[in-house]
Amino acid sequence: MSLMSEALLLSPKRLAAHPLFQGWSPDALKQLFAQSEFLQFESGQFLFKRGGHCDAFYVIDSGQVQLQMRSPAGKVKVFNCLKAGESAGDAYLLMNSVYRVDAMALDSVRVLKITAEAFFGYLAQQPALMRHLLATLSERLHQLLGDVLTANLHSGTQRVICYLLGDLPLKNGVKTTLHCSKAQIAAALNLTPEHFSRILHDLSSRGFIAVDGRHIMFLDVDGLCEYHR
Repeated sequence: MSLMSEALLLSPKRLAAHPLFQGWSPDALKQLFAQSEFLQFESGQFLFKRGGHCDAFYVIDSGQVQLQMRSPAGKVKVFNCLKAGESAGDAYLLMNSVYRVDAMALDSVRVLKITAEAFFGYLAQQPALMRHLLATLSERLHQLLGDVLTANLHSGTQRVICYLLGDLPLKNGVKTTLHCSKAQIAAALNLTPEHFSRILHDLSSRGFIAVDGRHIMFLDVDGLCEYHR
């Protein structure tokens, strides 16, 4: 379903902050917008499904999108939860692959659909941007390798601590909000929801953090960083 709004949050200027578009000229981004369309999805609807032909990717304007895979037995494995400013499907477009996961709207979601034709049409004329894109992809691969190592070598507690700290400044009093449900975050960290909740309770009882629903305040960052269990 197409949606054109007079109050769109996503703009060519904001799109320039996305790693895939760093270095693009303002005119090129405006042209891309003109060749793209905004779509609206409601909770439970799919932006794309596993096995479908990948001819476009989606930059999230508002709402949250869950990347997941459903087994033949019906069990769902959650891989990631994306928020506004992030993109879904770009990796498969760049690999010239079919979509390998499902992308499901967790709430009311608005996205900018960017086709392969529009994206690659401009890049084909800009060798310098192609090299920049290769560097960006290499950096993302390095980050992915770090995520895999974290998931396999660290304890559940250490994985949760790494997730909570993220890119936040390391100082007491800093607050953060979980952008997905605890169950979704637990799945992404390869934990059960119960285990994730026990870890949060343990960290809270030790005075490292204070938890209020999805809101978390860091009370003792030094202790949190040094805590091993």
